[in-house]
Amino acid sequence: VLVGLAGVAGLCGSVIAAVSMPTAASAWVAIAVYNVFAPFPFGTVYAAIAEAAPGAYRGQAVAVYGLGLNVFGFGLGPTTVGFANERWFGGPAGVGDSLLLLAAVYGLLATVAFVAVRPAYA
Repeated sequence: VLVGLAGVAGLCGSVIAAVSMPTAASAWVAIAVYNVFAPFPFGTVYAAIAEAAPGAYRGQAVAVYGLGLNVFGFGLGPTTVGFANERWFGGPAGVGDSLLLLAAVYGLLATVAFVAVRPAYA
């Protein structure tokens, strides 16, 4: 769970850094840091599923997790960025602000989730 928390911190920090950088080259460096931290939370979730699910249902549990990850991650993530951008930040110029807001919101939700389940794995 601590690895997941470190991953969330690295992801949020690198997204905030990427959209705040003054030049494209420095933003690419922040995106490279993002790609280092991106896989951190996923390994911890698969390990938690392997621990929690009975042997006969581990495959199905991982499949349900993968389905939820793709539906919410690829469906809800970009949609909420576009929604926030059009609704609150006034068009294409506000994409960076939308990413900042949603990285903070989703990062906080992920941190709360990891902290909530930590006692079960400590």
